[in-house]
Amino acid sequence: MGIRGPIPKSAESREFEGGAAHRPMPPGRPPSAFGVPEKPKGMPAAARRFWDFYVEQMQFNGTLRPIDGPCLEMVCTLSADLQQLEREKRKLIRQRKAQAKTEKRVIMGGATLEFEVTVEGRRLEQTFNGKRSQLRALCDRYGLNPMAGSRLQTGESALAPGRAVQAEVNEIESLIQ
Repeated sequence: MGIRGPIPKSAESREFEGGAAHRPMPPGRPPSAFGVPEKPKGMPAAARRFWDFYVEQMQFNGTLRPIDGPCLEMVCTLSADLQQLEREKRKLIRQRKAQAKTEKRVIMGGATLEFEVTVEGRRLEQTFNGKRSQLRALCDRYGLNPMAGSRLQTGESALAPGRAVQAEVNEIESLIQ
């Protein structure tokens, strides 16, 4: 099969060099819309608290878009569920301690270990692990943990995208001259 012509230029290089034909350039892609998605109604109170926290973090990274609302709702709900499960686990462990105290028996290895070797404890730990893995995957995707955040961080404000890049270009131009 033969070669069909030159490799197409990127939009940036066509804009810089101009088109080969003397026609106006086609319109560029619209920039991503940045902004805060609307807080969903019907979220539990704990999930609403996580919403405020995560929105603040994503705005700081400059990665928050209105389309991220449903996934952000899942992240907040999973975080709230994990927090509630941990609270319930601590409550069950306290109950075991109190029961052992009333029966005047010593718990070898501690109440936490005794709870975790029971069937209920293993089931609860399995639920923890499932929710943690879901949350970790979503946080990786949206830059809500340190490694993913550094990968996605744009260094510019979500309210004014492009200003940081322009300042960097101006600084480089001043060094050249």
